[in-house]
Amino acid sequence: MRHKVLKNTGSILLFMIILTIRSYAADPGYITVQPEASISGNPVYVGEAVLLRYALTYSGLKSIRVNGMEKQPDAKGFVIKRIDERISGKNSGSKTKVHLMTFVLIPTEKGTCETGAGSIIITADTEGGFPQHRKIVFPGERIRILPLPVKGRPDSFSGAVGKFEISMENYDPGTKLFEAKKIFLKVSGTGNLLTLPKPELKKIPDGFKVIIEESEPAYSLNKNTLHGEKKYTALIVPQKSGRIKPGAFILSFFNPETGGYETCASEELVLNVVEGGLKKENEPVKHKAGREISFSPLIIISVVMVILIAAFSIFQWEKKRIARIKTARLKKTEPADDGNEKKKNDYLTALVNAAESGDTNYFLKYAEKLLVLSDQTMADPDPISSLKDKIYECKFGGAKISPEDMKTILEIFTSSC
Repeated sequence: MRHKVLKNTGSILLFMIILTIRSYAADPGYITVQPEASISGNPVYVGEAVLLRYALTYSGLKSIRVNGMEKQPDAKGFVIKRIDERISGKNSGSKTKVHLMTFVLIPTEKGTCETGAGSIIITADTEGGFPQHRKIVFPGERIRILPLPVKGRPDSFSGAVGKFEISMENYDPGTKLFEAKKIFLKVSGTGNLLTLPKPELKKIPDGFKVIIEESEPAYSLNKNTLHGEKKYTALIVPQKSGRIKPGAFILSFFNPETGGYETCASEELVLNVVEGGLKKENEPVKHKAGREISFSPLIIISVVMVILIAAFSIFQWEKKRIARIKTARLKKTEPADDGNEKKKNDYLTALVNAAESGDTNYFLKYAEKLLVLSDQTMADPDPISSLKDKIYECKFGGAKISPEDMKTILEIFTSSC
């Protein structure tokens, strides 16, 4: 297990006394406070979840209480999220060690990064004394971030890091032409569940539209990493009849324990698509006995919905085509491989749509995807790297993003990608 404990050497002011922090030892009648920041792994891979824990060892105090963060841990180059973790305190003679808080860090770029340094405000109680509010500063440390290997990387890999498996809930294979069919998926395992990408179908036949929506992950801590699951809903619209076998849903991931790539797959998906309810307007439906009945208003509404879906699909395709042309004209460097180029165009299109509609959640979601993609594909990502702090501050730190901010971010992505 890769584990490193960082110890701070310095001084803090408690009860109007300057205390020098050099070791855990304390003379009788004196107060000592030792902040610690422990990192669960060093080095780690890009996209691998690493834990940062704050703890405090003290003597000469009755108790301490954490009032809140004074300064968030340094996390440039990381996605950071605070999570709940309960660790019992430990007593050793006159010293007491307590766990204060835990953060999950997701490295987004290779190289050496500084993290861990932060500060909190505590209330310290002494026997017979008055409570005092003081700031505790935690040390920082440089972590080496390893790039994901190119060798053995499958085409279906989109950034998942950990160890996962995918399952599909039972479903009825029967469906009708142009009827939306919902398939429920679950990805479970250990690793980076915070930025886990969507699974995809192994092969998508012609005349077969698939839209996958994701939910928030549910996770807990297990052996210094995240363990849990994330659920997805695949909305499938068949556009031709017959027995269709698109195969299984798959998710390719990098396993940091083995140092190699793996792919998990669900059960095979099979749909029996039949025609039904899609006749020309006002055309009667004939029964075997020869009687004729006219279409009901419900059938007419269904036809109108199909037409609207088709028109929306054409509109979306045209917007993507225009976005690709615009991006191709603006791009000055050599294009990435076809797979990354398609992802980039799709993400840029989604970013434009989100900015136009004012949907800040989707805008930040695809802005983050473009950040990760630029780190992997661009020879010089400096123009885009300046956006990271703003995007992560808004997505994970609760800061607001204005229409002007979205316009500026969109312009930088469009001109740099």
